[in-house]
Amino acid sequence: MKYDLEQWQSSRWHKGTRYYGIELCQNLFGDWVVRHSWGRNNTVGAGKLLTITCYSREEALEIYQKQELRRLKRGYIQH
Repeated sequence: MKYDLEQWQSSRWHKGTRYYGIELCQNLFGDWVVRHSWGRNNTVGAGKLLTITCYSREEALEIYQKQELRRLKRGYIQH
């Protein structure tokens, strides 16, 4: 198993009192995953987390890029 840390990505957006984060990374088994997190600003541990395991980095990157566009279209500001 080989980790490719240089290919990992993450982004975070804010809109009003809400935040949305997304990460493209590998899990303990070396599989590519896309992790979504969202919730209210200034709350510790109160947000939600969704992890999607993908068959390849390309599939994960496609999901990641679609979410980036979706956040921008919904008026989120990237930080």
